[in-house]
Amino acid sequence: MAAAITSSTEPKLGQRSKLVKCRTPFLEIVKKVPGQMVGQVAFTTNGERPQYEASEEQTQREKEEGEEEGKEEVQEGYGEAEEEIRSALARMYTAQPSRALDRYFTTLKDGSREWNEETLKTGICAFAAIAGCQRAEYFETPWSGLHYPTEIKELWRRTYPLMPCAVMDQNSGWVCPATWSHTFENATCTLTYCGSTPLSQGLNELATGPTSLDCGMFCQVLIWMGLRYMTGDDIFDRAFARRQFKIVQSWEKPGPEGNPLYPLYDRWSDSGTRIHTRTVYNHPSYLQKHPGGSARLQNTTQVDDEYLTFHPTSTCKSLSFDGVQQKLVEAYNTARDFADKEAMALWKRYPNYIHPALAPNCWGEMLIKSFESADNIIDVDRLRRE
Repeated sequence: MAAAITSSTEPKLGQRSKLVKCRTPFLEIVKKVPGQMVGQVAFTTNGERPQYEASEEQTQREKEEGEEEGKEEVQEGYGEAEEEIRSALARMYTAQPSRALDRYFTTLKDGSREWNEETLKTGICAFAAIAGCQRAEYFETPWSGLHYPTEIKELWRRTYPLMPCAVMDQNSGWVCPATWSHTFENATCTLTYCGSTPLSQGLNELATGPTSLDCGMFCQVLIWMGLRYMTGDDIFDRAFARRQFKIVQSWEKPGPEGNPLYPLYDRWSDSGTRIHTRTVYNHPSYLQKHPGGSARLQNTTQVDDEYLTFHPTSTCKSLSFDGVQQKLVEAYNTARDFADKEAMALWKRYPNYIHPALAPNCWGEMLIKSFESADNIIDVDRLRRE
């Protein structure tokens, strides 16, 4: 099995050597601002670029004062609003898998007669299609299945316009079944299985959703589902213990806190295999153009010359490498959305905070750069050149 999968973090065309560790740049600070948990943040600039000269002591004092004011403002009526949100979230998990999805889960139970790279490829590609271009055939509601956190937040805003999720609540975009949990450390997310049933059942629940993950996590899910397709659930459950099973954002991270698949990877340069995990980067200024965006990079599973990417609303089964870069360019050139304005509001509120993913720049510096980058447009040539 060790020769079945390879990984690459080495710079290729359109790649850079440093991997991004965080997809949403405003997660870490929520741990430090427990008072600000309800209501949407209004974003107004009056066309002016802010200047930041406040000392760290002043910023800390203002933040502490904001916490106390926030606690007083949200205390009244917060319990009722929180209960409504919890009830709405719970209703999302009452639906059973569709018949088509249930038939797919049944095919995983017996596994395949042949254990080889072609079988693994077939299993990986099958689930990639289910989660992407064939989504409508397997999921009966917009909430079902796998999503980016930004998509969950946008779905929530459209479905419950009078019950906005907290802008500064780290759980507002990260959702998962009750048998799983999201945890955050150093601005990165880990999805851990906490259920008592076999791991195969837990992965069925994860796939049924709604579940939030990013493209790096999706690459790992593809391989796990491919392994199930090949081995069958009985052998899979005996080979991989459910206890402390994790899916991590940093797929290239080894060790107990890293990717459990890591021991199965070969080095890219040493491998002649057909299945690879690769990271392709967007333009370095992406987070200046889209502070709340999720396309600073694209983790992808390469199978031969096809690239399987996490795009739940895509109608394409796979992309070429040029196609992956074109998608990154399109994501860069789109207009700013609510998630971007949300992040910029947070940057404006805490200008001296230095997020690990943005160091050495503080949020105030990033906000100024975001104004300068508002109208930036790139093409594939510029992406490859810069």
